[in-house]
Amino acid sequence: MRYLFILIMAIVMTSCDNYFYDEITSQSLPLELLIPFITPPPEGKTTSTSTVFNGTYDGTDTDEAVSIIPLSDGGYLAAGNTRSSGAGGFDIILMELDHYGNIEWQKTLGGSLDDKIRVIKKTSDSGYIIIGDTFSFGEGDSDIWVVKLNSAYNIEWEKAFGGTSTETASGIVENSDGSFFVAGNTKSYGKGNYDFWMLKLSSLGALEWEKTFGNANNDQAEGIIVGNDGNYIIFGQSDTTVTGRYEAFLYEVDEWGDICSSVTLNGAESEYCRALYRTSDNGFAVVMDSNSFSSSRYSMWVVKLSSDMWTVEWQKIINGARYSYGMAAIGGAGDSIIIGGNTNSYGAGYFDFWLIELSGAGAILNQKTYGLGGVDYLNDIQGNGRGGYILAGYSSSFGSGSNAMCVVSTGSDYSVTDSIIQVADSSAPVTVISGTRGSIEFQSEYNSHHVEAVGTGAVVKDGEMVGIFY
Repeated sequence: MRYLFILIMAIVMTSCDNYFYDEITSQSLPLELLIPFITPPPEGKTTSTSTVFNGTYDGTDTDEAVSIIPLSDGGYLAAGNTRSSGAGGFDIILMELDHYGNIEWQKTLGGSLDDKIRVIKKTSDSGYIIIGDTFSFGEGDSDIWVVKLNSAYNIEWEKAFGGTSTETASGIVENSDGSFFVAGNTKSYGKGNYDFWMLKLSSLGALEWEKTFGNANNDQAEGIIVGNDGNYIIFGQSDTTVTGRYEAFLYEVDEWGDICSSVTLNGAESEYCRALYRTSDNGFAVVMDSNSFSSSRYSMWVVKLSSDMWTVEWQKIINGARYSYGMAAIGGAGDSIIIGGNTNSYGAGYFDFWLIELSGAGAILNQKTYGLGGVDYLNDIQGNGRGGYILAGYSSSFGSGSNAMCVVSTGSDYSVTDSIIQVADSSAPVTVISGTRGSIEFQSEYNSHHVEAVGTGAVVKDGEMVGIFY
């Protein structure tokens, strides 16, 4: 029964991994995932001596890695969510790992209820900025929570932003003057059910202005990046055109949140924009989950746009017999594009981490799965500074809790030597398809008179994770 509980908790976390599956589409996982996981977790070792490793960081309850940053000393800063320790409910957990993956220190941040991270980024002053969701602080159901840390990981300031209903965090970028643009979603303000929300914060976290974008239904952001010409691109999905059917959008705005251009990408069914990467030629690679082009329930749809976003240079569907999800996109060697995602079409378990390398022309150069017998689900991927990649997510294949934080560092050949994790070539086909590019304009409204930045009081505690290497 213990292992059945482990799998059930893994399924719950997987189905709630994204706000929009959780609150809008309510997608369920395939029936194959309901098969009980009866294999006991394997034995591991408590210390790593290799820069290529498969590490789990485990407590007594549910834990996941969400975002990871390579550090200048060769180590990593892993950020995630934990219910194993902290002040109550889910707390954010930060762990500094050495270059072998061993824990050097760990802290939790949170309050008495659920507080979760969306992303952590390095700032120009050698500190860090965290954006996530908080139920412990703020004005409404959940609020957007922004926490600024100095280089020693001490809190410089923390603020919650929201109204009387639900607000969720999507992403954050730093400006050249140290100020920040926040992208999120709001039910408290705007025109529809959900509108996406842009907030301008000073370097000290003061709210300078904020603006909602949306029409009558659900218009939601997944993230924000700095585009060309100093503008900003918010990406997400909207069911403005057809209620209940989502199309992906890219919305380019200037420093005041005024529209510069927009793009929609859609097929016959629904598309959800998961990642946006500015390529080496200043174009854009858009990674989406789509059920428009395949008999599979969801496939990965990758579209390459020109630098002005007006021209579709190529578009490819990557899939298998079951489910394929994209989560992150970064640059690889030369002009290649690295996509991190998840699949249960290939690999060893119910879901495996999935690493795909595409050429600048969209051809698959490499594809690998990483997993064992349970659910291994990737949330983030970065270069590890050694020619390989660092993958972060959660796992029910390893560890003793219902889910463990999982961090995998690969070699330059994508291998993980001296580990029981199964690394396998996958055989996903790449299909050229012809989705539709369009444009959209959302109604926008400045709402600075509605929202106040609420100072919060995160409880900082020592974490209780134990690192085990397999």
